[in-house]
Amino acid sequence: MAKDKNSQPKIRKPRSAHRCTSCGKEDQEHLSTCALCKCARYCNKECQVADYKARHKEECAAFVYPPMTRAFVTEPVGDEKYAQRPVFAHAYREGVGCWVSVDGEYDCDLKSLAEPMDIASEDFLTVMRRRMALVPASDAVSIGDQSKAFMRNLLTLSILVQNRRKDKTKVLVFGSQTQLVTLATTVDVLRRGRSTSNMEGIHMFEAGGNMLAAVSVAEDPWEKRPRLQIKNFDGLDIKNDTRPPAPITDAANGVVSLKPGEYVVYRIQFRVGDDDGLTTDFGALGRLAGLNLAFTLWEHGLNPTLLDYILSTTIHKDGHVPQGLGVLLDHHAIYQHYADFIEKGQEAFIESHFGRKRVDAFRTHFQSMDTIGRHMMRTLEHTDGGMDRFVAELRASGTSQEMVEKFERLRTTMAA
Repeated sequence: MAKDKNSQPKIRKPRSAHRCTSCGKEDQEHLSTCALCKCARYCNKECQVADYKARHKEECAAFVYPPMTRAFVTEPVGDEKYAQRPVFAHAYREGVGCWVSVDGEYDCDLKSLAEPMDIASEDFLTVMRRRMALVPASDAVSIGDQSKAFMRNLLTLSILVQNRRKDKTKVLVFGSQTQLVTLATTVDVLRRGRSTSNMEGIHMFEAGGNMLAAVSVAEDPWEKRPRLQIKNFDGLDIKNDTRPPAPITDAANGVVSLKPGEYVVYRIQFRVGDDDGLTTDFGALGRLAGLNLAFTLWEHGLNPTLLDYILSTTIHKDGHVPQGLGVLLDHHAIYQHYADFIEKGQEAFIESHFGRKRVDAFRTHFQSMDTIGRHMMRTLEHTDGGMDRFVAELRASGTSQEMVEKFERLRTTMAA
C-alpha cells in the first residue's frame, strides 16, 4: 500500500458557507469561493489574498478541508454534537485528495446484499422486481441463499474524491476498483460472511514486510454489478432515473473524470461482516487498516472504460500491491464517534447522535418486527413441520447461529 500523505483530524474552527474564512464576516449571498478547494469563502479580493498568504495556500494544497457540500457534511450542524459524515480517513497524492466516512444507518448494523443499495431512493419492491426480471423466479431465492445475501455483512462507506491539481490536468477515478486493506490475519473472519463458492474479492500481498489483504467492492449476485452509487458530482445530486453528466463515463462502475476543483461522492459497500460476532459498522472498521483508491492522470485519447477493464484484470490477483491513493483509517476518531455504543449500548448511541425521538421510533420499529415475527411463527407452528423446516432453511442459508438461537428462544417463550 503506497505511503501517501495521511492527515489526522485537528480541532479547528468549523467552516461556514455564509461566513468569510478570513475576516469572519457573515454574508448570506455575496461570498466568493476558492475555485480549487470549494471550501474557503471570501467577502472580497483583499480577504482572499490575505488568507492565501497566511494559511490557505498550505491548507488548500494539503487538503485540510473537504469541499463544502450537503452531500458530505463533516461538521456538526446547529445544535448537533456529531457530524453527519465524520471523517475517519483522509489522504492526498499528486493533487488528488480523498476523505472517508461511514454511510450506514442510525442503528449501526451492517447491511445485507438482499437490501436495496440505498433504501432512501429505492424500495424493496422496486429492487425485487428488477432482480426478478434479470433471473428466473425459481433462481432468485436460491441465488440469495448461495450468496449468503441475507446476512448482515456489508460495510457502507461514503468516499469523497477531489482534484486540486494546479496544472489543469484531469484525473480519472475508478470507484469500483476501490479496495479495503487489512492484515492478512483477519481474512478468516472476513470470509465467514461469504459462501464457500464465493471467495473472490479478497487477495493477499506483501508490503513493508507485512502480509496484507485487499478486499474488493461487493458484487450484487442478482444484477452482477458492484454495490456502488455515485451520490453527487461537483454539487449535483445524481438520481437513479436521470442521465448522469458527461464526466461520469460509467456510472455502474463509478468511472468519473474530474477537472481541477471538481469532486465526486461515492457510496460503496464491502463484504466484511459475518452476521455473528462482526455485525456493526464500528466493528468492521476496527478490523481494517485503510483503503486504496484507484485513479490516474487522464491523458488525451485514453478510453476510461477500457482503462477500468484493464485495471480490473490486474488488481485483484494475489501478490498485486495496490498502487493508487492509500488512505489510513484513524481508529481514535472511529472510537470517539462510536464510544456511546461501545460503552453504553445501542440506544445510548442513537440518543446522543440522533435524539430521543429516534430512540422511541427505534423501539416502536423493534416491537413491530417482534409482533410480525410472532405472527409468522404461530402460522408456521400450525403447519405440519413448518417451524422445523423453517429453522433448517435458516441454517442452510447461512444465517448466523445467534439469529437461529433467537428464533428458538422466541419459539420456547411462545410455547410456555
